[in-house]
Amino acid sequence: GTVLRSLTPPLSLSQNVQDRRVHVVGCPIDIGPGRRRGVDMCATMLRASDLKTRIQSTGYDVADHGNVEVSQDLLRHIRRLRRGGSQQSDEAFFSENIQPHVSDVLEGLAQETYSAVKANGLPLVLGGDNCTTVGGLVGAQRARAEMAKLPLGLLVFNAHAGCNTWKTTK
Repeated sequence: GTVLRSLTPPLSLSQNVQDRRVHVVGCPIDIGPGRRRGVDMCATMLRASDLKTRIQSTGYDVADHGNVEVSQDLLRHIRRLRRGGSQQSDEAFFSENIQPHVSDVLEGLAQETYSAVKANGLPLVLGGDNCTTVGGLVGAQRARAEMAKLPLGLLVFNAHAGCNTWKTTK
């Protein structure tokens, strides 16, 4: 709430703020090995807090593109990992069964942010898992590299530092 109430159009990014559009995309993924759940609900909860109206009140148009697809196979593998239902080490199970699906989700997110930047818009990624930063940044960087425009900026809000390994998370 506080962030959106104080949000003002970044005039340094554009001479004509009225032409700017915020492209919202959610990434409902939660792959962290910890026991605290709920980061996959970030996009839903932010949208429920009247996100679109709050952004529009700053003078931006908003296009909400929904959520990137998260496969049922990925969700099934994550549940299995958390239950301890594998004979493999957690790290091996993650690499073999989860990582390929996560890559697909992040590539979908990269495509969404790429399209937003190519349309001269501002991508806004709604995701509670730290991995969403990777997909959003990759897509924006791809577009900026093609457009040879302004340097790429990134703003991340997080409740905690995500500096963990498999050993420190357990």
